[in-house]
Amino acid sequence: MFNEMTEKLLERMEKLFVAAVSDVLDSMGFLNQTMHSGFKPLIPEAKVAGPAITLRVTKMTERSPPKDIEEGIDIFAPFCDSLRPDHVAVVDTNNCHEFSAYGELMSSISISKGVKGAVVDGAIRDISRVLRLRFPIWYKGNIPTDSIPRFEIVGVNRPIWCGGVRVRPGDIIFADADGVVVVPKELDLEKVVEKAERKVELEEKTREELLAGKPYREVLRKYKVL
Repeated sequence: MFNEMTEKLLERMEKLFVAAVSDVLDSMGFLNQTMHSGFKPLIPEAKVAGPAITLRVTKMTERSPPKDIEEGIDIFAPFCDSLRPDHVAVVDTNNCHEFSAYGELMSSISISKGVKGAVVDGAIRDISRVLRLRFPIWYKGNIPTDSIPRFEIVGVNRPIWCGGVRVRPGDIIFADADGVVVVPKELDLEKVVEKAERKVELEEKTREELLAGKPYREVLRKYKVL
């Protein structure tokens, strides 16, 4: 569990937006922390920030499909047991979109564990049902195909790649309508949040003056934002 200070910082982060945090990371020399385009928010207005819990799956090559329900449950159990309150599940499918990596049942389990949301570098299903659950997912596509007879788990809570970004357990995931950014866990989160808050403040002042008709060069030079 993360401490109370981290929890408060994440609450402050969720009042910001991903683009501002991405810009701050750029300014700190971390230029590859934003997942590439193509991720869609299931709930456009959703916004989540929390430590990553990671899962890597791949197309089945070595095992046979489960023989019964118990064997099927055992396949998912290591990941389900790793889920923690206020965390964000991040799934690397090894670029396989031939099956759904998240659906209504995994979303229900996630909600029961207090998980804030999920980022899936692959496909999901049961969209209308997950929407009714109001569980936020960022995903690449949708497909009705079940994962159980088609995939195998490669690792749980190990470093993965998702959307072109290295994600380690405990890295901070921040996602909104624009996409997903990963804040490395070794960074000073308070510093990142403070810089992002300041950037948002300056951008709001910049926007107000631009909309008031002031010359854009003058305004941009004044607030030093682009």
